Amino acid sequence: MENRYNIIIRGARHHNLKNLDLELPKNKLVVITGVSGSGKSTLAFDTIYAEGQRRYIESLSTYARQYLRQMKKPEVDLIEGLAPAISIEQRTTTPSPRSTVGTITEILDYLRLLYSRVGQPYCPTHQKPLSIQTIAEIVNEVLTNFGEQRILIAVPISKKRVSREKNVIDKIRSAGFVRVIADGVIYELDDEVPIKKIHTLDIIIDRLVAKVDNRQRLVDSIEIGEESGSGKIKILDASGKLLANYSTIYACPDCSYSPPPLTPKLFSFNNPVGACEKCNGLGKIQFFDPDKIVGVPELSLSSGAIDGWDRRNEFYHRLLRDLANHYRFDLDTPFNKLDKNVQTTILYGSDDEKIKFSFLNRDGKIRHEKRPFEGIIPNFQKKLEETRSSAIKEKLINFQSKTTCPECSGTRLCTDTRHVLINKFSIDKLCKLTLSETLSFFSAIPKKTKNLKIGAHIIEEITKRLSFLVDVGVDYLTLDRSASSISGGEHQRIRLASQIGSGLTGVIYVLDEPSIGLHERDNMRLINTLK
Repeated sequence: MENRYNIIIRGARHHNLKNLDLELPKNKLVVITGVSGSGKSTLAFDTIYAEGQRRYIESLSTYARQYLRQMKKPEVDLIEGLAPAISIEQRTTTPSPRSTVGTITEILDYLRLLYSRVGQPYCPTHQKPLSIQTIAEIVNEVLTNFGEQRILIAVPISKKRVSREKNVIDKIRSAGFVRVIADGVIYELDDEVPIKKIHTLDIIIDRLVAKVDNRQRLVDSIEIGEESGSGKIKILDASGKLLANYSTIYACPDCSYSPPPLTPKLFSFNNPVGACEKCNGLGKIQFFDPDKIVGVPELSLSSGAIDGWDRRNEFYHRLLRDLANHYRFDLDTPFNKLDKNVQTTILYGSDDEKIKFSFLNRDGKIRHEKRPFEGIIPNFQKKLEETRSSAIKEKLINFQSKTTCPECSGTRLCTDTRHVLINKFSIDKLCKLTLSETLSFFSAIPKKTKNLKIGAHIIEEITKRLSFLVDVGVDYLTLDRSASSISGGEHQRIRLASQIGSGLTGVIYVLDEPSIGLHERDNMRLINTLK
């Protein structure tokens, strides 16, 4: 029973340990200290952690063990009183370029869930909150606002469907409808509808007087409209003039914008649903950098200011020569001395302005052709997209640099995602706050969130994890901070906070200098967290 309160080690001789015997108390904070090379890491990681982990893995089934890395048995005569061990070291593997503080702490997973359940979508164009109405609410509002008035109930057909489906009118007719509104004009489906020329198309579901006696008919018509028009309903007067827009899904009353379903996938830059299409969720794009393309701006174009476009390449140099004749500049003038407009034309092209070029045919004859100058950068972009040669790709990539994505401003997320707010904050804006600021934000959430019952447990979990991160001294980090930019000590404390936040008990934590990089005033806070 002597190992009930202690971890007992006898004859430890792994690496530079010399038959070490010692007892370490359980459920205590034990510090192993000493000069460099004295065997601290060998004792903590290669002996205690390795044996604890090895024994835990051996307790699993043969099937489960085949998927786990087997630990080498340390050179020791006896170890008793061990529990499953977790090692948190400073050295880290190279993280994915998509990894952030939010992803490695798993806080972002909870945020995605919270925004999908509690978030309020807004129209990107009109900045108005989007609301959902039940059929009963729509009916009551129609009877209140348009009582005793003759109205039309219609549903819009999307522009994509109108342009994609050649027989869209036939499908509407076969569904039992008899009238449509095309560009504001009412047509009987027996008439010829100018489908190729129209911009907007609405199906008329019903024509009736909005009164209490027609309530059930109004309900039935709106239900049919909901099924036929993806939840969007239009109320028009007898002439076809729009009176009101309603929706049983999130939709803007001014432009009928409707976001995709609010699911956790929509809030992930690692998923095509939520990722920015331009940068594929990376927040940065590669672009051809003029400073890299014009390698030596002090040289002339003829002398090699731009690699591959000097006099040694007859085809491209001939193009530049014709360009120089058109714009009246000298190919022997240093590139940095050329007019700025000329430099821009050389790099980006002449737009729609046509230039007379001379081309050498295979039979040695010269032919002339007038056409715009493509530009060196568009030429490089085209080559990169079309070539299958890895050597050419590698050469072209050397002319590129990274910049913040202009579409998402580095947030990695699509427009729909960036316009779902909680307490005036989108998920990308929230991730730019420091961890301590984010904790303060969530402390204020319960008082203002109408869907508190749905989000309370999620907010509690987020707050708990943020509190641990603040307590271990990384309160200055942000959730959108790239994992590749944090130090080993920061990474270790993040993992430590994540482990503490998981709620595991009865395990042995083996830490590698957890206070490294911390100011002295933060050491006590870290110790209290560990205790």
